[in-house]
Amino acid sequence: MIAAVAAMTPDQPMTRFFAPVDLRRHQPDLRTTGWLSLAVNLDVKPGTGWEQVHQELLTGLAEHREFTLRTAPWLLRMPSR
Repeated sequence: MIAAVAAMTPDQPMTRFFAPVDLRRHQPDLRTTGWLSLAVNLDVKPGTGWEQVHQELLTGLAEHREFTLRTAPWLLRMPSR
């Protein structure tokens, strides 16, 4: 799907996608209903095949790249009430 969308933007040198990742995979015994997800960035050029995009996603998961995209620090200063 990501490769197909990137192919529809041939005038763009690259399109960035965010693939959500469930963080409970890092602690399988954790039982929670809280929002525990971050995203892996995928930069895809037009014409990239789905196999290459899939491999990049698998590589990102293996390298735990979901932890490199963090919440913006200014959001943490928002009041909690």
